[in-house]
Amino acid sequence: VACRDLPHQRNLCAEYPFSKTPHESYCPKCFCYVCEKIAPCEAWKGPLGHCHATDQEKKWKDMRKAQQSAQAQEIKPCSG
Repeated sequence: VACRDLPHQRNLCAEYPFSKTPHESYCPKCFCYVCEKIAPCEAWKGPLGHCHATDQEKKWKDMRKAQQSAQAQEIKPCSG
């Protein structure tokens, strides 16, 4: 099963079904939808935690885009 063997968003986890388990739960293959880092990220827990993020809600999509933009700005071109 892909969602057990391959990296996946927390909301797609087969080991901890999103609709039946606490969102803060995660398996070793889960990653944060917003940060695109292995779960748990630094903002994982709490009422507004990334553990609740899905690709179905605009607010999480917007947060992900903002995170990607911030990461892209951190990348400096090589000089020389």
